[in-house]
Amino acid sequence: MKKLTKEQFDKLKRNKEGYLVIPAFTDLTNIKAFPERCSFGKGCSFGEWCSFGKGCSFGERCSFGKGCSFGEWCSFGKGCSFGERCSFGEECSFGERCSFGERCSFGEECNFGEWCSFGERCSFGEKCSFGE
Repeated sequence: MKKLTKEQFDKLKRNKEGYLVIPAFTDLTNIKAFPERCSFGKGCSFGEWCSFGKGCSFGERCSFGKGCSFGEWCSFGKGCSFGERCSFGEECSFGERCSFGERCSFGEECNFGEWCSFGERCSFGEKCSFGE
């Protein structure tokens, strides 16, 4: 897994659709703040207390430390894992088999795939939908 420094991250360019594209299996544990409209490949890993802007997308099996926060309209592939106390904006979507630590909070109209698991004391906004 390639570890990306903050300096290397800052040099990445946006594609013609306006997304900042980060390759799969990249270790981003040294970076704490990410702008909106980032697209992360599968298997990326993030440290604790990271913040992400709105409209970010994440591939399968990405992992996040505790206390991470996400803007609205973020999407996550299947099998992503989140530490405790993560917070999510409105209309985020999650693939199947995602797992969440204790005390995570979700905005309105979030959508969860099948077989997602949640730690104790998670809170959900209105109109969230859950897989079978």
